[in-house]
Amino acid sequence: MSLTLPTFLRRSRSSWLYIAFSLVVFLALTMWLYGPEIFSNTHIVGGPGGDEAQEVWFLAWPVYALGHGHNPFISNWMNYPRGLNLLDNTSMPGLAILFSPITVIFGPVATFMILMRLGMILSAVSLQWVARRLGISRTGSFVAGLLYGFSIEQFNQGYGHLFLVFAPLPPLILYNLYLLVTKKSSPRQAGLIIGVLTAADFLISPERSLMTLFVAAIGLVVAAALFPREVSIERIRYVAKSIVWMIIPAVVILALPLYEMMGKDSVKGASHPWIQGYASDLQSFFIPGPNTWWAPFGRVAQTISSFSTVENGSYVGIPLLLVLLFIALRWWRVRAVRFGAIVTIIIAGVSLGTRLHVAGRTTSYFSPYKIIAALKYFDNVQPLRYFYFCWLLIGLLVGFGLDRGIAWWRGTGGSTQRQTLLRASVVLGISLVVLASIVPLKTENVQPTAVQPWLLSKEASQVMKPGSVTLMFPYPINLTTTALLDQAVTNFPYKIIGGEAIVGNKQGVNVGITALNPSDVSAAMIRALYGVNTGQIPGLAITTLPNFPKLTVKHVLDFRTFARIHNVSTIVVRYANGPQYKEIEPFLVGAFGHPHSRDQGTLLFWNHAQIEKAIAST
Repeated sequence: MSLTLPTFLRRSRSSWLYIAFSLVVFLALTMWLYGPEIFSNTHIVGGPGGDEAQEVWFLAWPVYALGHGHNPFISNWMNYPRGLNLLDNTSMPGLAILFSPITVIFGPVATFMILMRLGMILSAVSLQWVARRLGISRTGSFVAGLLYGFSIEQFNQGYGHLFLVFAPLPPLILYNLYLLVTKKSSPRQAGLIIGVLTAADFLISPERSLMTLFVAAIGLVVAAALFPREVSIERIRYVAKSIVWMIIPAVVILALPLYEMMGKDSVKGASHPWIQGYASDLQSFFIPGPNTWWAPFGRVAQTISSFSTVENGSYVGIPLLLVLLFIALRWWRVRAVRFGAIVTIIIAGVSLGTRLHVAGRTTSYFSPYKIIAALKYFDNVQPLRYFYFCWLLIGLLVGFGLDRGIAWWRGTGGSTQRQTLLRASVVLGISLVVLASIVPLKTENVQPTAVQPWLLSKEASQVMKPGSVTLMFPYPINLTTTALLDQAVTNFPYKIIGGEAIVGNKQGVNVGITALNPSDVSAAMIRALYGVNTGQIPGLAITTLPNFPKLTVKHVLDFRTFARIHNVSTIVVRYANGPQYKEIEPFLVGAFGHPHSRDQGTLLFWNHAQIEKAIAST
């Protein structure tokens, strides 16, 4: 009996060199973006607060929960005592569980940073693999993967939105749909693969899995309109047979998550009232934002359509737009080009949202997408993020066009050396101009996590008993969520009041993580942090937060009442040498006495005995 190697191992030397070259380039790009410290648990992109800390928490919680017999989808370790439904948030349980060994060995910050890199690499490899199977050359496929996995969309989301950056599954889902429609795959095989991949993507980003299905529907409609002769009852039945096979694995994988997601106090409708305002701006297709290196025609305004351009990845640039226009016009008769160009334009239109935005202004022109956005679940999709699929199609179109450009460069047997050199100069020159127009201006902003040493000490584990409640200052809310990072890095030794998450009220409307009563305590903790005394706190759902209270006996007693009714066992102050703490210090010292000091006076804490004694004396 002879032994044979698996097909994927029986590759030529050139194939292995091609794979190695691609992976080295993609890895090098992530090293440039995020730095060389791959397994570090001490540095995080964006800084120790905000969405980044929240996503590290989301990666760490399922690992802790499964190891300690807790629900991985529901938790009150944040937002105590109310808690939150993690599936209403961008919790990524699929990634958390799949990569839990990294979390256990290196820590949740290391997992987050590794997955940010891996998300870009695998996204690029995924489309590169699909492009090769669609007949695009190695060079064209490499460029296609590069444009998708390392687009300006990826860079802009790469400051902390792992649930978007980790996007290798949409190309595979859409490719298997293509195989189904063209009868290159059986309904059962395609259905099972699409069902498994879609369910897996749901466990990374429910929003994107819904967008993928919507884009797939657009593709089917466009294909039927362009090629009506190939639409028959027999083909419709063939495709319809796959639906059952899609549903089976999806139900098996998602039964429990969906049950928890739609359970008690789940968020209904749009998570935020301004969600549809996160849309592309017509101007942003042509003029870059602040994160693009080359801006020969200036940059878009810092604010577009009510949000920062930091998250806007719809910039394509005039050089690349001209290349795409040339490809579409020159090879319009090629079915794949015609199909890809039309779908790209439609999806770009969808990314503009329900109303057209131009140069930062919201016009009175409504888009047909308004009808879709009013539907259940679609009302919670940010239109801007559809542009990921534009980059997917742009990658394939450019890969196809590059193949034709290289063929023209090489010419026919009658071409002179001078003609060949001239053509090579044209192709390479255009490629360099396009690359220069979309390359990032800088690397991602990686900073120390700044978890204070005492929180990792044996004394801290004795002071903050497992499952006890800790009140942290800075009060964890909105962008000041260092407490979430502290909690995740130290493996959840305590529960915290506050945090950053989407939380529904009894009617299912998102109210966020709101301040607790007595209201004067919350007012003092939060307003001392932001250094304001009137008006609404940025990003805080509650609008009735009182002004900063004056120091009176009543307010001191309120702090003790707060600790009693919310089961506060420990109070921890980080950055005790900062001006914000000086505002809150008289209240805490007046209520609980003088704290213990650690880490050269930058960290203070009141233990359970101090808090109980103060409460008993009230």
